[in-house]
Amino acid sequence: EPEVGEHRLRECRWEPTTKLAIPRHWVSGVYVGKLTAEKDGAQSYVIFIVRDDRPCDFLFQCSDSTWLAYNVWPGGWSLYDDGVHRRAYCGPDVNVSLDRPYGWNWHGHKAPLTLGSGEFFLWEYPLAYWMEREGYDVSYISTVDTHTGKAGLRRAKSFLSVGHDEYWSLPMFNNVKTAVDHGMHAAFFSGDTCWAVIPFLASQTGRPHRIITREGLFGPMEEEAETPKALAECLARYPGMARLKQLGPSEADLIGARN
Repeated sequence: EPEVGEHRLRECRWEPTTKLAIPRHWVSGVYVGKLTAEKDGAQSYVIFIVRDDRPCDFLFQCSDSTWLAYNVWPGGWSLYDDGVHRRAYCGPDVNVSLDRPYGWNWHGHKAPLTLGSGEFFLWEYPLAYWMEREGYDVSYISTVDTHTGKAGLRRAKSFLSVGHDEYWSLPMFNNVKTAVDHGMHAAFFSGDTCWAVIPFLASQTGRPHRIITREGLFGPMEEEAETPKALAECLARYPGMARLKQLGPSEADLIGARN
């Protein structure tokens, strides 16, 4: 296991054991491999997204920044663990890295298919499966693609936010909003969407877009509670949340309503 770094960062700098060159005939999609240990037969998935740059009807954004935020690997090391408040911390100053395997998802129930595959099977696979079965023209992207603009959002007729899409960077928000303003449609089949503002930081070796941290909020926190009492109860329940400031516009500016 990697050493604990600044802001509780656990970053694996393992040497690659194998490489996969994506064949040119593979279509855009979410791909899952199965890893099996030779020594004891232990198994885990490994997940990756194949992107293309062709014009398409639907651009399916996988919510992998949120998968990362909730990834506890190697045990208790998500954005919701500050070393004191286990699975309840909602403040800043905790960093998590993409350079780790995905551990079990801990949303209050056992979800064995999440081991190594983030939240894809939990929240996103049903819609992807249905769209593929029905023959819709779909291309798949990562939140990093939305952040950098490499996804080429305006090549699509419609952008899809799917599943549990909680963690967005400001460039993600602005890129989608700009594409919508220029005629792209957007549909939000997701919950808790655009709650927290994140940066995409470089790894300790300088590789870009490998680390996120909870930096602030989209929209004013006061609007998310029906009464001042309800807001106070929420802040008491989730340590650190009171330290988060509004850094982005209201998600309603993009979605049409607060999340």
